[in-house]
Amino acid sequence: MLVLANGDSLRGSASVAAVVDYSFHGLAGPTISLLAEGQLPVADGELYLASAVVVVKSVVIVNTHTSAVTINLTILKAASTARRLVPKNLSLPPGYMAVFDGSRFSVFDTSGNLMTLISNVTGLSGLLADDQHVLDAEVLAYILSLTGAAANKKLFVNAAGNGVEWASGIKIGTFTRDMTAATGSVSYTGVGFKPSVIIFMGGISTTVIATFNGFDNATSHYSSGSFSGLVAGAAFVDAGSSIILYETNTKLQAAFVSSMDADGFTLSWSKGGIPAAGTATMFYLAFR
Repeated sequence: MLVLANGDSLRGSASVAAVVDYSFHGLAGPTISLLAEGQLPVADGELYLASAVVVVKSVVIVNTHTSAVTINLTILKAASTARRLVPKNLSLPPGYMAVFDGSRFSVFDTSGNLMTLISNVTGLSGLLADDQHVLDAEVLAYILSLTGAAANKKLFVNAAGNGVEWASGIKIGTFTRDMTAATGSVSYTGVGFKPSVIIFMGGISTTVIATFNGFDNATSHYSSGSFSGLVAGAAFVDAGSSIILYETNTKLQAAFVSSMDADGFTLSWSKGGIPAAGTATMFYLAFR
C-alpha cells in the first residue's frame, strides 16, 4: 500500500493521450473509496491530491489503445521531488492491465493471465511472458516479428551485445597465398560476422603442396594431413598452426589465426626456407 500525507499527490503520463485508464483505490479516513479515476495525459500531470492522510491500496492502469503505450507513474511528496512508482517508460501492450499495490507490480494480458517482465529484447523496453517463464505462441510470434525472423536462420546476440538478430552464422570463402610471401600478419574480410571457429583446407593443384583439416578458434590451432608426396606413407599433425603448406620439410608456409575480427579474421603467416614460386588456393568454413 501507499500512504499519502496531506498535500502529497500521485502523478502520471502516457505517450498517447486519453487512451490509458487509471483508477486509485484506498482508504480516505475510515472509508474505503475510489480515490480517483480518469485517463493519463501526455504531459506529466497531477492525478490525485491528498487533502488528508490517505492509504492507497491499489493503482489500476489499463491500456485501451490499439497499440503499445509508454506510461510513467510517480508520487510527489509536498515540497519534494517526484519519485517513480513503476518501471521508467513502461511499455504496456494494447489491452493489458497493470496493478500496483505499493509493494508488488503485476501485469495482466487481455485474457487476465498474470505476466512477468523480461528485459533486453530488441525494440522493447519490456516483453511480457507468463509467470512460469514459458513463452506462449502469441508472445513468441511477437518476438519473431520484432527481431526480423527469417526461414532457416539462427538467432544470435548482435555485435553490440544489446539485442538479437537472425543470420545463417556460416560462411564459405576462399583466399590465396603466394608461397614466396614474407612472414607477417594478413587480415581477411568479407565474412560478414566475427567467427568463433574456422576450418581451413587447400593447396596448389597438381603439386604436393597441400594442407588438410585445419581447425582454429584463435586460441587452439590444429592441422593434420598427408605427407606422402614427400615421404611415402607419411602424415603430419601440428598443434601450432591451422594451415601448413609444405614444399619440403624446411620449405613451407604456415599460419594460425591470431584474432577473430568483426568481419573476418587475421592470420599470422610464417615462411620457412625459400619455397619455389607458386600460389596456393585456400578454402575456409567460418562459424559464428
